[in-house]
Amino acid sequence: MAGESCIVARIRNYALVSSEVVSGKVTDVVRRVAAELLKEWDPERGDFMVLRDDRVIQVKLPLPSPELYDRLKNYNIRRSGDSAEATIPVYEIIYSGDWVGGGFRAEEAVLVFPFISSELNNQIISDIINTLRTEEVGFEEE
Repeated sequence: MAGESCIVARIRNYALVSSEVVSGKVTDVVRRVAAELLKEWDPERGDFMVLRDDRVIQVKLPLPSPELYDRLKNYNIRRSGDSAEATIPVYEIIYSGDWVGGGFRAEEAVLVFPFISSELNNQIISDIINTLRTEEVGFEEE
């Protein structure tokens, strides 16, 4: 798909530090950003992880613009009642984090995902920050 663009959002201590639109295919941007972040990573301080998380987003029907449909059509868009749902791939690159007790604390992370719309991009970022904050609380011991 020509003209693809992605969001690259930097998070520090569960707060959005910056967000920018970057041209390119999402998987290429993830690789490029991860390679850059490897230079900043301190192996003595913690793990370096690249995770893919598929996020389901909902948009009330009718869609507000043909451009939004064009952005969503490659992400399994489907009808669900009076809304459209799509599954958006979100890559989390965590390069400063540590295991604390039974949970994980992501001090610094970068999110990379396809640009959808300003409103939906902000929703995805907020949802991921809340998920990261929840994961710090801990995991169940098996």
